Amino acid sequence: MKRLHCVTATAALWTMALASALMADSLNGKRLDYIPGFDPQPHSKTAVSKPRTRVLTEANRGSSVTLKTGETLMVRLPDNASTGNVWSLVTMPDSPVALRSQRRLRSKAATGVVGAAGIHEFRFVAVGKAAFSRVTYLKLLQLRPFEKGIANATLWEIKVTIPAS
Repeated sequence: MKRLHCVTATAALWTMALASALMADSLNGKRLDYIPGFDPQPHSKTAVSKPRTRVLTEANRGSSVTLKTGETLMVRLPDNASTGNVWSLVTMPDSPVALRSQRRLRSKAATGVVGAAGIHEFRFVAVGKAAFSRVTYLKLLQLRPFEKGIANATLWEIKVTIPAS
């Protein structure tokens, strides 16, 4: 029991000393950057950052976006498959942006309702490394595949730049 009490008392003294040091330093207008033996983020030196995901919607039509290699671009567009309109990717064979997945999400409010609107979600990733910046145009087309022509089609397009890596 004495040993546990000693450890607890030592921890309490260390906490008080740390608080005193912080208060003293803040009173002097100095910033305390380092306390020997104290790491406020113990795993920060070994943590691997996940590539970020950029989310675009119909409002971003015609805009430009810059992605680093490995970053994900999620495009979420309004969809209602019951009308016969379907979103399709207009592919670019040498594109530095690759389609990883696509899915249709139903509105939670309209679960079980026939003909309810939803969201068509596309996920792309910036791929490859190059010594120069690469630019492509990401184009998605909403149309009725059973109709001839594209007179009633909707085009959603953005410019994607991937800087040299």
